Amino acid sequence: MSFTKYIGELQPISLNKAMNMVDHGFIGKNHNALNDAYNTAKILRFLFDKSAKVNFDHNPFERLICHLYKECSKCKKIQYYMDFTMSKGKIKNICSQCSAEKKQMKRERREQRELGLSGT
Repeated sequence: MSFTKYIGELQPISLNKAMNMVDHGFIGKNHNALNDAYNTAKILRFLFDKSAKVNFDHNPFERLICHLYKECSKCKKIQYYMDFTMSKGKIKNICSQCSAEKKQMKRERREQRELGLSGT
């Protein structure tokens, strides 16, 4: 999810600036994983609070997919990016399970062709 999309900005903003925009101020040290997670949770709470000045015309949870998760182009399931196959150093758009099923189907078709050719 991008806070900048909700506030209508085109350029990304820092977590620190986002915290200041929601009148909370950053808590803890910048670029500390635990502090960043805590502050991000506070922004989400602000966004989903009824008193927030942000109007949602859609389900806000639809946008909670970050770059670590992808949707498989075949089964349409959202999965962790490491569950996708790689080709030439790039992550494909098909999950490992669908890729394995696709390979199995190809293998079976090849075996059927080979049996058909050798049977004549």
